[in-house]
Amino acid sequence: MKNEKIYLQPINKKFERISQGLKTRATVSFDYRGDKTFIGYIADYKDNEAIKAGFKVGDEVLSINGIKNIANLSMEQTEKLWSEEVWNYVVRRNGKILHLKLNRHLENQIDD
Repeated sequence: MKNEKIYLQPINKKFERISQGLKTRATVSFDYRGDKTFIGYIADYKDNEAIKAGFKVGDEVLSINGIKNIANLSMEQTEKLWSEEVWNYVVRRNGKILHLKLNRHLENQIDD
C-alpha cells in the first residue's frame, strides 16, 4: 500500500452489518470481577431474548444451568453449556434471587 490507508465502503446503503436481519448475535456479555460474574452488557437489537427474559446490567450471575463459578469453567462444562438451547440463570439483583430463562435459538446465531 502506497500511503498505508485503507478505505472501506459499506455493502448496503443503510450502513448495517451484513449479519443483521439474518442471524442474531450474542445477547449478553459477562463482566468478571474476582470470582464473581456479572451481566456487563446487553445487546440492544430488536427481539433480544435477554431483554425479554428480564436481564439487567449489573445482575450477579450465580449459576447457569446449575453450573456455578462461570468465570472458571472447565472445557467439559464449556462444551456442555454452549450446546444447550436454553440457559436457566440464577442471578442476584439488589439482594433478591431471580430465576431467568434465556432461549438461545442456536439455529439463528452466528460466531465471531
